This record gives sequence, structure tokens and C-alpha cells, in this order.
Amino acid sequence: MNVMNYQKDIILDEDDLHILREIWKRSDPVELKRTNNLFYIKLLKIREKFIDDDVKESFMNVLKKIASTTKFGVKQISSVHYIEYEEESYAKLHTDLQSTLTTVTLLDVSEDLEGGHSLIQTENKSIKRFENRQIWDGTKAVDEDTIKRPQDQSLVPEIISQQVGETVTYGPKLIHGVTKVTKGRRLVFIVWFNFAPQYMVNYRGKS
Repeated sequence: MNVMNYQKDIILDEDDLHILREIWKRSDPVELKRTNNLFYIKLLKIREKFIDDDVKESFMNVLKKIASTTKFGVKQISSVHYIEYEEESYAKLHTDLQSTLTTVTLLDVSEDLEGGHSLIQTENKSIKRFENRQIWDGTKAVDEDTIKRPQDQSLVPEIISQQVGETVTYGPKLIHGVTKVTKGRRLVFIVWFNFAPQYMVNYRGKS
């Protein structure tokens, strides 16, 4: 996977999603005005020792299933979070430079959800069928090299269409964010992987 692109898969089954939702229901998330690039969210940071015994094994199996789709193991997990976006919540465009790989699973959305779209910027690739079209600067055709400006980056904004149960995976250089939620709520489960020892969390299980 190119570091500036993403991959979307169905990794978890309905039983896995049920376990993750159950853990969230039993939790007491922190209501935040801001943390890093996230605004007005509810945040739950997961540590194995805080998970109820009756769901702990199932939770670890979920982590193993997610890890099995990457080149990493459970021991390379650096952080596991739930984030709930509610009305007014959003995430500024940013990169996860302290993570080698990020997975985001959409757990739940309310029926009245408006906004809350996953927004990314991907590489601008030449599209052959448009190569012969003119380039205008204002009202006249010009050569492409004559109008390059600092803001003319080779990045294309794109909204990821993600359904409940789907997992999006991307690397540390992908620019991403979440558009403001204007109505309803959206719940995601995020796993960060990292080879750097200082970022690792001691989850049990074989790598």
C-alpha cells in the first residue's frame, strides 16, 4: 500500500463488532474540548487490564484479527482508542507520524447522522483522457509550468465512503481528517501500530 493511499476492507464480523460496541457501552469516555487535532469528541483509551474479564478474550481476538491483516503483530500495537463524534465534532487534516500504520473501524452511526465524513488527500495522478484539455489562468489558456504556485500541490481531496463494519487502513503520511458533524453521532475504533519501543503498549498475545 502506497503511504499516501489507503485500503478499505471488511476485517471484523458481526460478533466482533458486538464485542467492541459492548465494551464501549460499559465504558466511561472522557468528554474533550480538544485533543491534538480532534475537537469536541468523546475519547476512550483502552488498556487490557481495564477490560472486563467476560469480554477480554474476545477483545484480544479482535486485535489479533486486525493485526493479522498487516505486517505487524499484537505486540506492535501502540494505542487503541474509541472516538465518538457528536454534533460539532471534527478532526482537522493531519498525519499520524507517531504511528507506522493506522486502522479505523466504523462501529456505529446514528440514523440521523449528517456530516462526519472521513476526508483524505491522495496523490494527484495524471488522467489520460484529460491530457489534451487546456489549462486556464483566469480567462486565457496558458502553459502549465507558467502558473505553478505554492498552493498547487499534487494532492486531491477525497471523501472515503465507509460503511459500518468496514476498516480503513493507512500509513503515517496520509493526510486525513473528519468533517464536522452537524447532526447525530459516529463511533470509530482505532488501532495504531508502531515498531518503535517507546510507543508500544504491552498487550498479551503472540506477534
